[in-house]
Amino acid sequence: MKKIVCKRVFHGGENRVSMRFPYDSSLIRITRSIEGARWSRSMYSRHIPGNEKIIERLAGLFDGKAILDLSAIMPVLPVESRVHEAEDIKGKDLGAEIVSDKAFPLLGDKSKADIERFRKWLEVNRYPESTVRTYTGMMSTFLKFVSPKEAEECNSEDLIRIVDEYILPNGLSYSFQNQMASAVKKFYGKIYK
Repeated sequence: MKKIVCKRVFHGGENRVSMRFPYDSSLIRITRSIEGARWSRSMYSRHIPGNEKIIERLAGLFDGKAILDLSAIMPVLPVESRVHEAEDIKGKDLGAEIVSDKAFPLLGDKSKADIERFRKWLEVNRYPESTVRTYTGMMSTFLKFVSPKEAEECNSEDLIRIVDEYILPNGLSYSFQNQMASAVKKFYGKIYK
């Protein structure tokens, strides 16, 4: 698989993301499909608009087609927020920041069963594997955060609380917050109707 190196640049008076990779017609075709994508002779690379959803978008477009090096465009988190655990990493896609939730209690059997039901519902309804991983990872974090409450005891105040007490203090992105809200909304819309 070819590697695409992404880097934030200021080009033509705009914030852009340059994408450098060896010539590959299929990767070029995918890149051209991104709205606002252009070729720069001076940078000798393709570049796309550098908006806040770009990491998520690139991860979806190039999943299984190329290796993305997003290190130059990922937000930099404080050292204490960069604790990686194998379980945390396994459940999230390229667009999600990883912050250790080891300070939270472990999931109970009921919560684990709820997450497994949610995973099966997503798979049966043919959600992409990356979405299944992201949503179940987000729900795991959410249920650990609200513990000792069980899923059926939670309400919208708990979602507000996780934003105020976990997402914002840890410097997690707007994209992470949206993924969390989407996962919680889908979980309660389908598992606890």
